[in-house]
Amino acid sequence: MVLLNPCLANAQKGPMRGSITEDRKARTLLEAGDARMEADEKQKALEIWQTVLNQFPRSKVRYDAHMRIGEHLLTSKGAYDEARKHFESVAEEDNRNDGMRATATLKQGVCFYEARIYGKCFKTLRRVIEEFPTSEEVNRAYYYIGL
Repeated sequence: MVLLNPCLANAQKGPMRGSITEDRKARTLLEAGDARMEADEKQKALEIWQTVLNQFPRSKVRYDAHMRIGEHLLTSKGAYDEARKHFESVAEEDNRNDGMRATATLKQGVCFYEARIYGKCFKTLRRVIEEFPTSEEVNRAYYYIGL
């Protein structure tokens, strides 16, 4: 009979959720990035948000950082493929915030729409409607389908 260290057993299953302390530190960094963005220091804000992803990969705050980076890449840079990757990270099943997942899935569809990849856009937007039928994002999904 082999006894495993519980920490090692959990590590084999995949990353565990970060601790409350990690979440607080990540939230502080995220807010510092927000302040930089408000001060029109966009590059510094992106670096700080990326630091959240690098230093706290298990924190639930990472989803907020992915959303902010993805939104900036989508709206300001026109980097649709890069933005979509950040939104895909938020739309994972591990994220328990359905509202955020619905928004991230919609944003993936918007990235496809802006990149003129309409087949994938349609499929992604239909997923928003099917998986999150009570979400506020459903109307926006229909809007983009109509476009």
